[in-house]
This record gives sequence, structure tokens and C-alpha cells, in this order.
Amino acid sequence: MELPSSLQHLVGLEELSLCYCRELETIPSSIGSLSKLSKLDLTYCESLETFPSSIFKLKLKKLDLHGCSMLKNFPDILEPAETFVHINLTKTAIKELPSSLEYNLVALQTLCLKLCSDLVSLPNSVVNLNYLSEIDCSGCCSLTEIPNNIGSLSSLRKLSLQESNVVNLPESIANLSNLKSLDLSFCKRLECIPQLPSSLNQLLAYDCPSVGRMMPNSRLELSAISDNDIFIFHFTNSQELDETVCSNIGAEAFLRITRGAYRSLFFCFPGSAVPGRFPYRCTGSLVTMEKDSVDCPNNYRLFGFALCVVLGRVDMVIDNIICKLTFESDGHTHSLPISNFGNNYYCYGKGRDMLFIQDHTFIWTYPLHFRSIDNRVFDAQKFTFEFSEVCEDNCLSYLKSDVMVKESGVCPFYTI
Repeated sequence: MELPSSLQHLVGLEELSLCYCRELETIPSSIGSLSKLSKLDLTYCESLETFPSSIFKLKLKKLDLHGCSMLKNFPDILEPAETFVHINLTKTAIKELPSSLEYNLVALQTLCLKLCSDLVSLPNSVVNLNYLSEIDCSGCCSLTEIPNNIGSLSSLRKLSLQESNVVNLPESIANLSNLKSLDLSFCKRLECIPQLPSSLNQLLAYDCPSVGRMMPNSRLELSAISDNDIFIFHFTNSQELDETVCSNIGAEAFLRITRGAYRSLFFCFPGSAVPGRFPYRCTGSLVTMEKDSVDCPNNYRLFGFALCVVLGRVDMVIDNIICKLTFESDGHTHSLPISNFGNNYYCYGKGRDMLFIQDHTFIWTYPLHFRSIDNRVFDAQKFTFEFSEVCEDNCLSYLKSDVMVKESGVCPFYTI
């Protein structure tokens, strides 16, 4: 099936939808003469094998080829295509992209290559796309490396390599000064995570079993971070990781907490002990803190807590980790709203079985500045923190013999 050559005579055409034209095999080059065409939908044209370079003569903002599963070739771009901002090649058979991207897709902001299982590489020229803010290579199982000079992408904010076969990340990734989110989840062959940019506020590295090295971040510039940000660091199931790396991660978590640069913070990483900087800790799930034992600086006020739990290896899906907080004031026991880790951790893993194959340490913050807080908490004589997990069937973990809180810890933090 093909479009008629007379298509070129529709000079006033502004929108053309060919969505789900599953028998469409080719698009005539004459489509480039439709000077008023501003919207073109080619999604799920499952027989489409190629498209003409003349398509880049159009004034499109978005080229969406999602689901064109037979599409193997991306043509050279022969002239500047200054209006193209988004290109979506999800679930296509593309093996490579032309180097002409650099010269002619000068306004490109997002490049989606999700589930392009035949894609073997990204062209080095991609690093010269000055406005590129998002690259999604998740599910690109033939992709084993990314350009060494990717750090030149000064506008890049989001990079996903989830479920790719990348082995190592280039050191230049530390130069991505605007990168906010990096997804390395299920990269089974990834061996090393280099130093990451200080701008990052979300690292997702679920189930990365081969990672043995992770460079400490010595370039934290927390003063530049908005207090409205949430920091998320999730790194699981890496049995090759040594204790020094785990200790460095714990130290970074504590530094970020004490600097108070984030509204909320969540860390998960392989580890069998509560970091040493948590002054209140215990074996098991119950921690108490007496006011007389708190070393509070003069003229400072309690601002919140850093909470820590070490979970032993479990053989079921954990949906959530919760902390029940109570305090004693005026001779009575009062409750604070339950603090939970799961809303931030497991939102990513919905539809997947997120199993832990080793001990993991969870750290998160519980601020006391929200409106619903009981003001009596600031005069409390004693705090009690009780941690538990919620399993996939919503039964509390104490009903499950193979789920265990090995250690727990609390650290108060203060503000003037």
C-alpha cells in the first residue's frame, strides 16, 4: 500500500493522520511540497520500511514514528530542519542514526529511541545538538556504549539507558551540568558508575548486578539546589559492590541531609548496617530517643529526622516501608503522621517484581515543617520510631517470617 502521488496537490493540507495504516509501505517524496502541513501522525504504520528525506522540508515540530516496527532506515537530513523539536522512534527497527543530525536538526530537544532493540550506537555527532534536553534509550538491548564526549550536551536534563547493555559510562558524564535524571535500571552488564554531575537529583539503578565500582561525588554544590527539589538515589542488587563504596554512598546521603538542600530525600543502596553518623540506632525495628540525650545546638529548633532501615534479603515483593512515630508530651503519648518510603521508591517499579537479593539500606527524611504537624512535638520528652515493611498483599511484614528489619536508625536535624 502506498499514498497516491497526487498527494502533492493538496497544497492547503495542514494535518495528516496515517495512524494505524498497517499496510502502508512507503511515503512519496512529494510530501515535502506540502508547505502548510504542520501535523503528521505516522504511529503504528507497521509495514513502513523507510520515509523520504523530503519530510524534513515540512514545518513539523514533532516526527512521531512510534510503533513502525519495520522501519530500519533513517534518511540523511539534507538541509536544515529548524522546526523539528521532538523525534520519537520508539519500537522501530532503526540500527543507526545519520551523522547529519548534528548539522540540520539544530532545534531538536527530545530524542526517543525506546525499545529500539536493533540500535547498536548513537552517532558521535549527537553531542553537538545544543538544545537536546532528553534522550531515551531504554530497552535498546543492542546498545553497548554511548559517545565518549556526551558531556558536551550542556542542555541535557534527562538520560535513560534502562535495560540497555551498556558496560561503562564515559567519565565526561560528570560534565552534564544540567542533568537532573539518570536511569540505569536493569543494565545487567554495567560495571562502573563514574562520578556524576552535581546537578543530578534522581539516579535510578534498580537491579544492576555487575556494578563493582562507583566513583564518589566530590563535586557536590548543594547551595545551587532549590529547596523544592526531591532527591532520589535508588541502586539495588549489586553484589559486586564493596563496603567502601556503600560507606561512601551513606556519607553522601548524610551530607545532603545535613545541608538541607532538598524538600525530601530518598536513598536505597546495598548495605548491611546503619551508617555510623546516625546517633540513635538499634538491632531490629524499634528506636527510641530521649530529649535529655539530644545534643541540640543553642538557639536551634528541631526541624525533622533522617530515618534509616536495613532490610535483610527477602523472597517477596516489598511494596512499602513505613515508620510509625509517637512522642510523649505533657504526660501523654501522641502520634505523628506515618512516614513512608514506598511512594517514592516503588512508583517506578509498578508492573515489575522488585526483589532484593541482598541486604539493602534505606534512608529518607521526615521534615516537621508541614502544616498538619502537632506543635507539641517540639516540647516532646521522648520519641519512638517503629519501622515495618508492607508486602505485595498489603500484610504487614511482621506476619511474614522471611522479611526482616535487621537494623534501624534515626538522626535529628535542626534549623535556626
